Amino acid sequence: MDTRNEEGRAEAFEENQIRLEQFAHRILLAGRSLREMVVVCIDANADCWKFLVEMLMPGHDWQSIRDQGAHPFARGSQERKFVYEVLIRTCPDVAFAIKNPPPAGLTYAVIFGENGVSIYPVEPRPEPS
Repeated sequence: MDTRNEEGRAEAFEENQIRLEQFAHRILLAGRSLREMVVVCIDANADCWKFLVEMLMPGHDWQSIRDQGAHPFARGSQERKFVYEVLIRTCPDVAFAIKNPPPAGLTYAVIFGENGVSIYPVEPRPEPS
């Protein structure tokens, strides 16, 4: 999978969308606000985002995922303010997209790829029982 461009990040979003929606639901279960939090999906092969990958999932064995022929992504939730600050320093042209809170009932999915970042709205989805 190529996540170096918008099309690649759109593919990454589609591949991870259900899981990101489930992370959004976990935000609510934890008593947090969708307005203060975002879900993230970070290409674990992208050198430029290694610091975020390590922060979100420290010490994770990414090679075992590669060995299975899959593309590794770090996924989870972070405070919107923190992600906004990261974007201001690294991708200021897209930071504006999450500066303001999302519409009611939604949060932002922030997709970090090799050559940029894309933002998508997501609606929380409960995990299957």
